[in-house]
Amino acid sequence: MTTVDTIAPGITYRCVVDPAGPWVLHVVGVDLRQRRIAVDAARALGTFFGRERVSGMAARLAARGSAPLVGINADFFDLKSGEVENNHVVQGAWVKGTLQTDSPHDVFDNAHTQFAMDARGRPMIGRFTLDGSATSGARRLPLVGLNYRVATLEGLVTYTPWYGARTPTDTSDRVGRAG
Repeated sequence: MTTVDTIAPGITYRCVVDPAGPWVLHVVGVDLRQRRIAVDAARALGTFFGRERVSGMAARLAARGSAPLVGINADFFDLKSGEVENNHVVQGAWVKGTLQTDSPHDVFDNAHTQFAMDARGRPMIGRFTLDGSATSGARRLPLVGLNYRVATLEGLVTYTPWYGARTPTDTSDRVGRAG
C-alpha cells in the first residue's frame, strides 16, 4: 500500500507499507528545479556530540528564519554520544571526515553510502571518503581523519572547533571521547 501527500509545490511524501517485510518506507521527493527549495544539513544541538529530535532541529532552524518543510534523520550515530558514524558537512564546513565508517556493527571497514549535495546544488549518492594530506617541506603525510578518533589507520588526524573545546591527547583509541 502506498500513500502520497504533497507537502508543498515540488515536495511530495510517500509512505510505502509492505506487510511481507514487514517494511515501512518513508520517501520524500524534492524537485530541485524549483529554485525556492533548498536542501540543508544540521547537527543535533548544533554541536559535534549530542542527541536531539529532528523536530528540535527543525524548530532551531525556524527560529533562525528558515522555514523547514521536511526533516530527515540522515545518518547512523553513537547512541551514547550522538556522534555520527560517517562524513558530515554542514553549510560547507566539515564536521567530521573519515576514510571509513566507525560503526561498531560493521564486520569490515568501509565507507558507507551517503547522500550529498555538490556546490552547484546537485544531489549525489556514493561512498565518499576524506581525501587530504599535510605537507611540511618535502614530507607529506596522509590525513586519515577530521574530528575522528582513529584506531586502525596510520596518518594524521586534525580537529576543528566542531569537535569541542578539548581534543583527545591520543587518537589511537576510541575510549574517553571529549564532550
